[in-house]
Amino acid sequence: MELPAAMDWVSANFPADHRVLVLANHGAGVIDVAGGRAVGGRAAQPTRGILYDYTDNSFLNMQDFRLSCSNIAVARGQKTEVLVLDACSMAMIEVAY
Repeated sequence: MELPAAMDWVSANFPADHRVLVLANHGAGVIDVAGGRAVGGRAAQPTRGILYDYTDNSFLNMQDFRLSCSNIAVARGQKTEVLVLDACSMAMIEVAY
């Protein structure tokens, strides 16, 4: 399930006035992971992002993450109030920018 679809499901099934988005998984922020370095016990390809899915070898890069957050804000008519990124290297100022 993609992030905006997941947020739509949550909003439909758990109505609330305020929302917190918590993303917990492996993360690489905006830094390319060196080829061969383990992420989650597996060799990583050069990537920048969060939410690595090893079942289909995908992840959410920073550009798609920004687009997803924008799509969620447009669909809900408001921005997410609190964003929690529980993943390595996601506290970089470049991620917030």
